[in-house]
Amino acid sequence: MNKKYLVILLLFLMAGMILIACGGADTTEDAAAPADTEDAAAPADTEDAAAPADTDSSTEVSGEPVYIGALLPLSEPGAPQAGQLILRGIELAAEYVNTELGGSVDGRPVEIVVEDDKGTPEVGASGYRRLVQEKGIIGATGCYHSSVCLAVIEVAKELGAPYIITQGS
Repeated sequence: MNKKYLVILLLFLMAGMILIACGGADTTEDAAAPADTEDAAAPADTEDAAAPADTDSSTEVSGEPVYIGALLPLSEPGAPQAGQLILRGIELAAEYVNTELGGSVDGRPVEIVVEDDKGTPEVGASGYRRLVQEKGIIGATGCYHSSVCLAVIEVAKELGAPYIITQGS
């Protein structure tokens, strides 16, 4: 079953990378961007925002959700614009898995649990630890800053939960 989880995480990675590449530089002029920024600034609100995608497809997916973490820079001093684009890709991938594929492993719905790393290694490492230990994620994706990636990789090794880096080098 672990291979199935890895395949789902890889889908999120690919969707995020495609959206980042196709996003363009004029995202600040997009009318929807300010509303999305406010929603994702508070991780609790973003968790609730993923729920409608799951309820729309409730006839197709059932069972206990599979929780996947999204560790992103959603506020300063990080790069909140990049974090928003990555989050959009992750949310689209979750919606695709839930609606088009009928859920993840055994038809279970995918839910995204968002944590703001603020673009700093310390916040990112503690956020990843919180995602795994308190939120029960099976793995996470979404790293943007290389310094955060390096710090989180060490925590991921310690906890044994996969961490797929989307943009960090």
